[in-house]
Amino acid sequence: VFNSSFGGGSYHALTLSREVGQNLRFEVMAGEQQFSSTLASADRGYFANSNIDWFMSRHYVLSGGVNIFRGSQSYDQTFLSIGYRF
Repeated sequence: VFNSSFGGGSYHALTLSREVGQNLRFEVMAGEQQFSSTLASADRGYFANSNIDWFMSRHYVLSGGVNIFRGSQSYDQTFLSIGYRF
């Protein structure tokens, strides 16, 4: 549950994650959110997110995933990034 000066609502989510050895990590999250505001109409939406992290070496990580949201504003996102750890 969340409340603020511009609106409030609630969300429920389930997350599953798995590490395969020390170099690979998977994560999947799915859930529902409800939002109401004096500035916008009430909305209910459903989401699913997935991430994968591959630790290629001591310093480099390759990450990617997909985000899906279905509600009054439905969208899909994909991402890919390369990171450097000190």
